[in-house]
Amino acid sequence: MTLDEFRREMEAYWQSVHKEANKFKDPHIAQERMYALYRKFDAEERAMADQVLGEWVMSEDDNTRFDALDLIREFKIINAIPALKNLAKRDRGWRQAVHPARRGRSSTPTAQPFWSGAGCRYRIRIERAE
Repeated sequence: MTLDEFRREMEAYWQSVHKEANKFKDPHIAQERMYALYRKFDAEERAMADQVLGEWVMSEDDNTRFDALDLIREFKIINAIPALKNLAKRDRGWRQAVHPARRGRSSTPTAQPFWSGAGCRYRIRIERAE
């Protein structure tokens, strides 16, 4: 299977599980199904899935991007680090465009843990470099 075929199948599966989740008004259905899908991939399929998730991280669609970040966090996908850095750069540019007072300041993306009721999670946070 080529990467393009794999990408199309993964996107179709993503759409179907979200349709099901919306039908039952339970967003966790989609999350559980995507976790199960990723778990059953062999090494070659995981490599292709990691590439697709790296693309999804840069998606303009919030739901797609959220699911990609969730899978990357859950399965500790280190191959996604370049995509996460690109996302941080893109978001930094967006924040500087929205907040003109921040223009010209150097920023560095860092992964910082934060706590929630569901346990420890990670997010990308932009900090001003001193």
